[in-house]
Amino acid sequence: AATAGNGLLRSTNGGANWVVVGANINSTLFYALASAGNALYLGTADRGVWRSTDNGATWTATGAISSPGAVSLAAATAQQVYAGSVNNGLFKTSNGGGSWQQVSFSGKTVRALAADPRDTQVVWASVLNDGVYRSANGGQSWQPANSGLGSASVLSLLVSNASGSWQVLAGTLGSGAMRWNGSAWEPWGLGGLEVYSVASWNDTIYAGS
Repeated sequence: AATAGNGLLRSTNGGANWVVVGANINSTLFYALASAGNALYLGTADRGVWRSTDNGATWTATGAISSPGAVSLAAATAQQVYAGSVNNGLFKTSNGGGSWQQVSFSGKTVRALAADPRDTQVVWASVLNDGVYRSANGGQSWQPANSGLGSASVLSLLVSNASGSWQVLAGTLGSGAMRWNGSAWEPWGLGGLEVYSVASWNDTIYAGS
């Protein structure tokens, strides 16, 4: 669990008990977690991106990212990871965090990211005050995917196959959860709520409001 003010917490018994880990990171503001393969990535507010290969027990800093930290993360593979910054665009690593390159949205805040498990080249991004975008080539180019959103600001994104049905989901500021139908976003419940996170576990979708 990445928290704002209470550190990085880890549970090994399904959330019944939690212990603080990552004391060496020297930050109290943790924005995002992403995992793929045996790698877990952590986005901090002021100390860049960190990586763990032992299920979060210990953490090491990744290569320099030309932004204080990462507000959003998405891992397409253990080596290919995207990091969204505040006011400095989107960054990508193809070597497990050894080095990072800015790939798009310079000067903007990338509020949410989601990688598609079916295709490592497909990634979704929510850009603050600029809508949602989709890339089919690993972030080299982007196409807007805003139809149906109206003025809703997207705070979280998820590509999930819960219950065997693949869906792209979004949590919004004030418009609840939304689902991409292939050409537009449509309401998917929790209308009127702020949905800061969406996640899947054991064929169930969860939303944090």
